[in-house]
Amino acid sequence: MANKNVSEIKVVSANVNGFNNLKKRETIMTHLTSEFPDLIFLSDTRLDASSELLFRNEVDYHCYFNSLNSFSRGVCILVKKSFPLNIIGVEKSNDGNLICVKCDYDKKEIALISIYGPNSDSPSFFNNIFDIIGNALMSDTKVLYPKLAPLSVIKIFLFP
Repeated sequence: MANKNVSEIKVVSANVNGFNNLKKRETIMTHLTSEFPDLIFLSDTRLDASSELLFRNEVDYHCYFNSLNSFSRGVCILVKKSFPLNIIGVEKSNDGNLICVKCDYDKKEIALISIYGPNSDSPSFFNNIFDIIGNALMSDTKVLYPKLAPLSVIKIFLFP
């Protein structure tokens, strides 16, 4: 089977407002996976290392985390295990706000980026984000993250 065009990759994104509760995780993942996404971007995960390990065993996705602690922040990118990506590298911020997974898909370099931004104006946050993204990418890398993906490809969910 031929790979999908990059614009045909199915992406969903959700601010999960904490993901430590197993019942909540199951409910959210059931909902998100009902869309049959190739990629899932999660923000505000609030996971610690042991919760990340549990979650990895609950889903049929490769999981890439940047977690601060179980009380705040955290982002995650999930890649369906059957989806043909070759991971080249992963860049993370130190504060659990960004993860950038650089990969090869159909002979093209793409970057999957999940960002959990501040609720206030924060120029230093964005300068740091731009530095991390700039360091992770080469000039011919295509960037795929929810806010710039075509609306026909992405669905964004917010959970209480």
